[in-house]
Amino acid sequence: MPPNFKKSILLTGAGFSKNFGGLLSREMWSKIFAHFQIKSLPNARKLLQENFDFEDVYSRVINEPEYADEKEVFQKIIYECFTDMDRTLECYRPVSQEFYKIQELISLFAGSSQEIGMHFTLNQDLFLERQRRNRGLGLGGLDYKPYWEAIDTGRVNPNQFITLPNKEWLETYQKTHLSTWNDYNYVKLHGSLGWKSSDGRAQIVLGTNKPDDIVKEPLLNWYFKLFKEALFRPGVRILCIGYGFRDQHINDILLEAIGLNDDFELFVISPESAGNFKERTGEKIWSHVRAYFPFTLNEIFPTAQDPLHFYGDILKFFPKR
Repeated sequence: MPPNFKKSILLTGAGFSKNFGGLLSREMWSKIFAHFQIKSLPNARKLLQENFDFEDVYSRVINEPEYADEKEVFQKIIYECFTDMDRTLECYRPVSQEFYKIQELISLFAGSSQEIGMHFTLNQDLFLERQRRNRGLGLGGLDYKPYWEAIDTGRVNPNQFITLPNKEWLETYQKTHLSTWNDYNYVKLHGSLGWKSSDGRAQIVLGTNKPDDIVKEPLLNWYFKLFKEALFRPGVRILCIGYGFRDQHINDILLEAIGLNDDFELFVISPESAGNFKERTGEKIWSHVRAYFPFTLNEIFPTAQDPLHFYGDILKFFPKR
């Protein structure tokens, strides 16, 4: 029997963390291009000069033979850039009711004793783990006491890796430990800083081969099955905050959900204009957008001011418990 997921689902992307010091894709490209070691990688540097999609560059450097001699250093540069971004996020300190209200917004997607609340994210940073002391679903039954203690104190070290469970362990966990699910679950679909694959590789899903990377990792493969189970039901409404709709494997799941249930509803918070969004994502997705809020979270929740009145509109669709 599938889990009893709450029908209000939250999905966050890079534009969510941007509000607290995170980087969007174009800014991460700049961060990588400015790295002091890039000069020592002439082929990768030339590719970055020609291609401003850093994930596409990453895939080519990792997979194409002509970059084989530069692959290891380039991977190191990527991880250092993500770690630098995470250090910036670590320094974020709420100074007013702003973050309190953002936490209130997130809490709208918590479940109850009767239903399981789900917050899916495409981000690999540790911002919410530090701010909310969240523990990623699927790891709760593992003996990672020092790692969880670091989260509990807000002092997570992304360079102290934990190794993810293999398929056999995970199958046992799913059969016997799902009662550990709580009313709010934070699910990192693309992995996380500080995670190593079950075969020992650093586990961050980047590039243009994301579906293949996800299938290879038992935990992430399970996460995507949960994502589908949560979405492929009647009456589901999903709030997307800071997701640019540029990951085709995510869009395909959303499109499948739309095809399965005509009452599926999308709610979008993004500074992109609605017209540009519609043109870029297509009519099928746009036809199921119930509300579009062309703002950043910082604009909806300005520092030391009351929230923008649009927050009241959001609460009408996702009321407080």
